[in-house]
Amino acid sequence: MKYHLALATLALIFTMTHSAHGKDCKVNDPDISNYYKGGCKNGLAHGEGVAKGRDEYKGSFFKGELHGYGEYSWGDGTEWDSESYKGWHYKGPRSGYGEVSV
Repeated sequence: MKYHLALATLALIFTMTHSAHGKDCKVNDPDISNYYKGGCKNGLAHGEGVAKGRDEYKGSFFKGELHGYGEYSWGDGTEWDSESYKGWHYKGPRSGYGEVSV
């Protein structure tokens, strides 16, 4: 019984510190900061997650910034007349290899 209680407590703590909805966890890009679900650390998006606003991003975050591999989709298709970018980001901006689709 103690084992199950300890396991349940650890699961609850992990969920509270590593998952966020809405405004519990900040995404620094204002174009995708209306909604967030995913990993969270110290109140910032961290790890894998999905962020939505005017645009949408699915991928890796680090300290609230897009960081690592992900897919960014523009809601209005204005970025180079494209609809999405799949590739790498470094502390926010696109960096390294990636593909833009129209």
